[in-house]
Amino acid sequence: FFMFPTVDVFLCYGANSLTASIVSSRRGLILFLASDADIDARIGPQSDWVNGYGAKGCVSYHALTKADQIIAQTPMQKKLLKERFDLDSEVVCKLFNLADWDRRLASAPAFAYPDDWKSYVIWLGRADTFHKRPLLLLELARRLSSVPFLVILNKSDPNVDRDFRANCPGNVRIVEQVAFCDLPDVYRRAVMYVSTGSRDFEGFPNVFIQAAATSIPIVSLEVDPGFIQERGCGMVANGDMDCLVDFVRTLWDDRKLAQRYGEHGRQYVEMNHQETIFADRVTSHILNVVAARRAR
Repeated sequence: FFMFPTVDVFLCYGANSLTASIVSSRRGLILFLASDADIDARIGPQSDWVNGYGAKGCVSYHALTKADQIIAQTPMQKKLLKERFDLDSEVVCKLFNLADWDRRLASAPAFAYPDDWKSYVIWLGRADTFHKRPLLLLELARRLSSVPFLVILNKSDPNVDRDFRANCPGNVRIVEQVAFCDLPDVYRRAVMYVSTGSRDFEGFPNVFIQAAATSIPIVSLEVDPGFIQERGCGMVANGDMDCLVDFVRTLWDDRKLAQRYGEHGRQYVEMNHQETIFADRVTSHILNVVAARRAR
């Protein structure tokens, strides 16, 4: 890092080995938590535990404890960081380019929708067994055989991808990849977004903001970054698959209720995630870190 002698502050994403190496460079560092895995209770100064992304507990601990400033994604992350490591942090809502998203929503449809589907429930994520957990989506789809599910599945784990395809019921359609510029078009016909993600690994999924920005409700098995229930943007099943089934069925059958949740989600994004709000908050933290280090 001596290649960058004029750098005052590094902005790093996640408590991982790269962040840990940068934090030792004697320059300022602001660490943005990437997920709840960054603050797992098994992290510690001598920890050999390795999280699902390959980061050792002792490495994550070094990154967390040596950072000049930690930015949490949610109030819950801030609370757990203090309880587990006695570290302070600030909550900054994620950046989202709402104007660009709206421009794409207003453009002519480009996504190749299934010919016989006018609407569907959308699921988007990686093929894995610990984080996004698409195999749980199959259980949900089997119990809601009359509800169509559009799944955008990234082949992260070939074995999970193979199992998913081999056991896919007829009401599930798989799309392997969608360019980001086409995502608003995919959400356009969705009645809701459903999440089977794990609360142990999720922080604040981008897909939640994308769904809310499109004015559709979020139905989550476990994860709530702190706004879904509080702001009335959807439903959270607290790990109960029976509840998840009931929630999806309710919103599929009651489109006016789904619309109300979606409107609340849109209002939440407008108030918390636009570029100017994010830029003002992060700029303030950068200036504080620079001033503190120069005063030493």
